[in-house]
Amino acid sequence: MRPTNKVYWSKVVLAVLVGAACAFLRLQQPSPIVGILFAVVVYVLFSRYSAALFRLTYEEVGGPRKVYTLGIGGYFLTWFVIWILVYTFLYPPLIIAP
Repeated sequence: MRPTNKVYWSKVVLAVLVGAACAFLRLQQPSPIVGILFAVVVYVLFSRYSAALFRLTYEEVGGPRKVYTLGIGGYFLTWFVIWILVYTFLYPPLIIAP
């Protein structure tokens, strides 16, 4: 597996975990900004240490900037969808029939 693929797919898997954590911890209360900040902080920290985690050099991945930008769309889209789906399954809306 290419080094860029390892970094990309690890960020997608991390997004699933972070999205589920945001739902379980109800990080949308008092404001959704809390959940968004949590996801951003986890992304930045993981991007910072992902090269060391996989024992890669920046040249193998394409430079330090590439480590941060690689998988950013997949991460945030996956995180957002998982957060909504898990939250909806855990806490379904109460519908009262008339």
